Amino acid sequence: MLAELVNAGKLPPLSERLPQDPKITNEMPSTQLTYVNGKFGGTLRHSCVTGREADVFVMANEPLVNTPGLLGEEITGNVFKGYDVSDDQKTSPSTCARG
Repeated sequence: MLAELVNAGKLPPLSERLPQDPKITNEMPSTQLTYVNGKFGGTLRHSCVTGREADVFVMANEPLVNTPGLLGEEITGNVFKGYDVSDDQKTSPSTCARG
């Protein structure tokens, strides 16, 4: 489906659509992940009465950093590619991922 759009000139090639620093899924420790190619498209159905349901909030929320796994034993970048904490723990310089 997407290849047809690229060939017709209606969609840029994949290399031009990806961000410079693509996010790699890391909500779970890498030892618990298996990467496979998925299927593009589909329909997301959910029930939202008040606009504040937890599942809708989680889907719309993009954290600056991640703590993969249940215990959060490590902190990895998400929107922030890199971050640091000053020795006095009063500032946290950070770098956003490009794209």
